[in-house]
Amino acid sequence: MATAAAAKSRSREKPPVAGGRSTIPGQRPSTGRAPQTLLAGQYLTLGLIISSLLLMSACGYRVVGSEPTNPYQPRVTLAILPFENRSMEPGLETIFANDMIQAFQQSGTVQVRPGDTRADYQLHGIIKKLEHSSTAYLDIDRSLIRRVTLTVEINVKNMNSGKVIWQSTETVRHDYVADKYYGIGEATRDQGLRQMSVRLAQRVQDKVSLLF
Repeated sequence: MATAAAAKSRSREKPPVAGGRSTIPGQRPSTGRAPQTLLAGQYLTLGLIISSLLLMSACGYRVVGSEPTNPYQPRVTLAILPFENRSMEPGLETIFANDMIQAFQQSGTVQVRPGDTRADYQLHGIIKKLEHSSTAYLDIDRSLIRRVTLTVEINVKNMNSGKVIWQSTETVRHDYVADKYYGIGEATRDQGLRQMSVRLAQRVQDKVSLLF
């Protein structure tokens, strides 16, 4: 009789759920989709955040303190004084000083202040000498190629300490074809002097910018 009662009790038990899952009475079986739904929600939130940041960037917004007001604005100031001309060629001091100012302005490494104004540093140039020579001849008394050589002394002074932090004596040369007509020859030489001024200014700018 006990055996019959046990058999009857087992017949009332519910069969196991397919797939090996067991269920508790009154509770729905788990489908296993909850982790996937949570992950999808996280991706959606991340996508909204990225889209918002991109939209703010496109509209010109920046996080306060994320970058300086003008990161490309140089903070060092450099005053370039009028050159001193000790050669016999008038006007060279203006040409060389103007080309030097332009070279530093184009580089953007410093704030250039022309003339004798207050600045962190001061650049001064002295045109020491200008020489002419011949490097090739048509005959014994006629030059074919003329050479002009210019020697310039440059120094940079720290205005806070009053000390010279950089000094150099630069030499630039230019060869030009001599012309039998004096006026044409002088014009060719003057053009060469201007080219020398530009080359010197670029050379000095490359060297001095390394200081800052």
